[in-house]
Formats: sequence, C-alpha cells, structure tokens
Amino acid sequence: MKLIAKTSLNFISTSIFVLLIGSFIFYLLLRTTINDSLKTELLSQKKQLISKFDNYHTKLKNPKTEQNIIIIKQVKGNIIKDDFYSDTIIYNESARKYVLYKQLKTYVSVKNKNFSIHILKSQEFTDKLIVKMILIMSFLLISFFISLYILNRYIIQNSFSVFYDTINKLLKFDVNKAAKLELKKSDIYEFQHLNKVLKSMTEKIHNDYINLKEYTENTSHEIQTPLAIINNKIEILLQSENLNNKQLENIVSIYEAANRLSKLNKTLIFLAKIDKRQFLETSKIELKEIINKNLSFFEELYELKDINIECDYKTNTSIDMNQVLAETLIQNLIKNAIKHNFNKGKIYITLSENTLIVKNTGKSPSKSPKELFERFSKSNSKSESLGIGLAIVKKICEVSDIQVEYKYENNLHILHLIFKNINLE
Repeated sequence: MKLIAKTSLNFISTSIFVLLIGSFIFYLLLRTTINDSLKTELLSQKKQLISKFDNYHTKLKNPKTEQNIIIIKQVKGNIIKDDFYSDTIIYNESARKYVLYKQLKTYVSVKNKNFSIHILKSQEFTDKLIVKMILIMSFLLISFFISLYILNRYIIQNSFSVFYDTINKLLKFDVNKAAKLELKKSDIYEFQHLNKVLKSMTEKIHNDYINLKEYTENTSHEIQTPLAIINNKIEILLQSENLNNKQLENIVSIYEAANRLSKLNKTLIFLAKIDKRQFLETSKIELKEIINKNLSFFEELYELKDINIECDYKTNTSIDMNQVLAETLIQNLIKNAIKHNFNKGKIYITLSENTLIVKNTGKSPSKSPKELFERFSKSNSKSESLGIGLAIVKKICEVSDIQVEYKYENNLHILHLIFKNINLE
C-alpha cells in the first residue's frame, strides 16, 4: 500500500470514529437541553394553570391544544407536594399515530379539595427538530471532513513530491554511467537529510564499482598472460623426446589444470560482464536457428556418447535479446544436457510459442534445484565440470527477462524457459 493511501485511510478511519463519537455526544447534549426546555415550559404552564385554577375546575373543562393536554381530577386523601416528570405515549386520533409526550404530574389543594393535574406537552416537534439539527450537523461535519481530506491529500502529495522524485531517479540510476544523482531540493529537513545520504551512497557505489571493474579487468588480463605462457611452455615440453612416462603424465596434468584455470577465468569475467549489464544491445533472435547451429557444433560430442536428440519446433519463435547472451544461453543448455547424460541417452528439445524445454536423461541430482543454479555447484561431486554452467543460464535469464525452472521427473532433467519478449511468425 502506498504511503499516501495509507495516510488517507488512517485519516478517513479516524474521521469516521470522531464523527460517530461527536454525533452521539451532540445528540445527548441536544436531547438534554431540549428536555430541560420542556420541563421549564411545563413548569410555566403549571404556574399559569394554578393562578386560573378556579375557572378551570368549576367549569369542569380541561384545556387542550394540539401540542398540550391538561387533565384535572379531584382526588381523595393526602396529596404529594413534589412534581413528577415522565415520558408517555398517547394515540393521536387526528394524525392516526402514537405521539411521545413529556408529562408533568402535580397536586393542588383548593378550598379543602385536592386535585391532581397532568400537563402533557407533545415532543413531536422537538423530535423533528433534533433530527433536522443532527442531519444538518452531520452534513456540515461530513462536508468539513471531505474538504479536509482533499486538502490534506493535496498537501501530502505536494510535500512528498520530492520523495517520489527521489524514488523515480533511484529506479533509473545506472551504476555504469558517470552521471551523478541529481535530486530535487526540499524544504523538509527529513527529505534533505535523505537526499544527502542517498547522494553520498550512490557516489560511493559508483566509485566502488569503477574500482572493482578496473580490478577485475586488470586481474583477468594479468592472469591470462602467465596462463598463456604456461600453456606454451607445456606444449614445448610435450614435444620433447627424452621424457619418461611419469614426467609426461605430470606435464599433461599441469596442462589440463592450466586450461581449466583459463576457462574458469574467462567464465568468471563473462559473468562479471553480465552482472554489470554490458550486454544491453538487443536484436531479433531466431531460436530455432541458434539451436540447430549449436547442435551442429556439439555433433561430435553427442555422437561420441551415442546420444539420440529429438527436436520438436512447434512454432518459428524469435525473441528480442542480446545476440551474445542468446548464443551463450543455448550453448550452455545443450552442453549441460550432453555432459550430464548417459551413454546412449536421450535429449528432447521442444520449442513452442513462448517456451523452450530441454530434457535429458541422466542421474538424479544430489542437490536441490535452487542449489544447482549457484556458482560452482555440481549435481555430481565427481564431475570434472566447473559447476558454473547453470549459474550462467540463470544470470542470462535474469538480465533478459526470461523465467527459468528446473526439475527432475521420470528420470529426466528438465529445464523450462519462458520468454516474455517474443515475436511469432
């Protein structure tokens, strides 16, 4: 969830909570105020009634209006001097509905006669007034919170514009380029501090990258030179006629070790170049053409192991990819399928719309699929390979937006590649 969305959600939830609590408190205060006003009116009517009591009870007539009802009855026995307030419901025949009344019950004594007086005042008008006031208040509060929310969101977006600008520039930051990270200035201290730290960090990363790149290039160059000298000297020694069998075996072992070290050095340099995104140029690559080309290249190798290869090209698929990386990817897939196969084994290559599947017979791996994609990891510890072929495959897939999966099923090693930048003909 985005920061602005999270902040807005918190604001809305807090506002709703405050609105509900505020509305409830407002209703209680309003109801209390109106009840007090009704009691005051009832008490005032009581005083007016008592001052004209002789006129009312002698005529045996109870005054009545739409809003007020007065009931006077003569009672026997002692009377209570206190007033009693209560709520009651009375059916209104004209309106054909029940109406809530506020009632005042009191007693008076006139000419040695005791009377009970019930003064009832309708609450229909006050209830409608309360509802209207709550609706108006709610509308005002909702309008206020909506306006505040829009204003708050605008302020936050404006305040965080520097933050989002920094994120966008960091996403586009390329350590290969010498251009420094230029960040938008802000009057907020936290963003100023963040931009300062990021600029310092990216400059350090760029400098470390340049130093590492120079070190890698210099090291690889310096290693290749003595390796070439060693190989040349060994070739000269192998041409000597006065070597015994033991000396010849030792020289051959040294020659193989030197070749192995040379291959490892070249492979690690290649991986470093991939990591540094030095293969950015892309073109339209015909997968079928590259597969056939590499099968021809390894023909002697798989014929030597008497491996049967079956190809199924369902479509003529082409992808947008770097030419060198595409060649290396297919080459490693086929070489891996031949190297880790049985004599008289099988290889199945299936090319469909957006997938390439390479299956080969072979021993079950002793490591998990995740570990096999790591550098210097081998499915068989006795294997003479560098254990870096699948690491190259994985790295090429990462930089070329290709999904790669490995599994071992039905005595078959299965490498499944899913291409995203495809062209179908």
